[in-house]
Amino acid sequence: MKKLSVLVVPVLIYLFFNTSCTHMPDPEFVPDPPTDTTQNNPCSPDTVYFQNEVLPLIVSSCAKSGCHDAATKAERINLSDYNSILRTGGIKVGNPNGSEFIEVITETRVKDRMPPSPEPALSATQIELLKKWISQGAKNLACNANLNGCDTSKTISFQKDIMPVIELNCKGCHSAYSAGGGIKLTNYTEVKNVVTGGVLIGVMDQLSGFKPMPPAGNKVDRCNISKIKIWIRNGAPNN
Repeated sequence: MKKLSVLVVPVLIYLFFNTSCTHMPDPEFVPDPPTDTTQNNPCSPDTVYFQNEVLPLIVSSCAKSGCHDAATKAERINLSDYNSILRTGGIKVGNPNGSEFIEVITETRVKDRMPPSPEPALSATQIELLKKWISQGAKNLACNANLNGCDTSKTISFQKDIMPVIELNCKGCHSAYSAGGGIKLTNYTEVKNVVTGGVLIGVMDQLSGFKPMPPAGNKVDRCNISKIKIWIRNGAPNN
């Protein structure tokens, strides 16, 4: 009976992500082709890029099904794309402290805070990122991180390289309190569970036969995809 239960868990995860292919692609780094002129630019550490940093965070934490996604539009707020965020999200361009968006994510009264309890509040680092984006004009900027170079020669660390990608792109929908599809991705063990059968890389690399993650047309950049592949190839260690 114990042996059967060990086999059932990976199968359920596999079916949840609509998988029909377990092929693991070549783990070598191949740069993403630019999708538009803005992505011909490398990323600057002094600039907050909406498409790369802000949108994944807002979609994962706020634009979830039943909340502020394009279908539900709770309280008539749609936070699923740039125009909708600027139009309905309470953003006061250039003035983060005057923006209702910042007010609700920093609210000290738990019942009024967003994301709503029992979801955890955004971290201080995430809040500062959003404030900086608004201060810089809340622009719809994108950059191509692949043009900054991708160092995959060093040992890939779960804590330094893998978990930050999960936290930005996945954790909001797969938290302890909002486990989309019954899947939680809040720690090493939970992430390791979806490595089985190529599921993690299949959904994040948006391969044929897998349900694309993150949703809403977003995609993890090629450098981070490459690092995840190498981490998995090395046995997905908890380092």
